[in-house]
Amino acid sequence: MKPSKNAPATVCEPIKFILFVAGQEPNSVIAARNLERLCQEHLPGCHTIEVIDVFQNMDIAFKNNIIITPTLIKVAPDPSVTIFGSLRDSQKLMHVLRP
Repeated sequence: MKPSKNAPATVCEPIKFILFVAGQEPNSVIAARNLERLCQEHLPGCHTIEVIDVFQNMDIAFKNNIIITPTLIKVAPDPSVTIFGSLRDSQKLMHVLRP
């Protein structure tokens, strides 16, 4: 079935994520993969992901009080949310990340 020409365009408020990782450590790689999959499935075209490697950008990690990796911060829209770990449970993640 084709979408109606009169149907309103889907507009979303972009969600901005920052994912702090520790290089290619296994949990960091898994978290990045899980976040990308979650965004493609549930937020297509409505997200941005900035990945920061704490080994390469320790000053940014320090300024953001990052002491555990992987750490995901939903920066926008408010409220800000911080999640630690490999982001394996997509249902729980979507529950927490929904505005």
